[in-house]
Amino acid sequence: MHCASFCHVVAQGIQDLTRIREIVEEPKSNLPELVRHECQDLIDQIAWKTERIEAKTVR
Repeated sequence: MHCASFCHVVAQGIQDLTRIREIVEEPKSNLPELVRHECQDLIDQIAWKTERIEAKTVR
């Protein structure tokens, strides 16, 4: 995630998803509500897809 306009830079990769979630959920974050909402939607989609992949690969 690169939101330089809001002074938030997070490295690419699933390992940094937690950091993105922290930024989005931070009550005092300077992210506009629309950005928070869209980022949360993407985080939810990644979580859902991850669950599906894990369910299909655990045999």
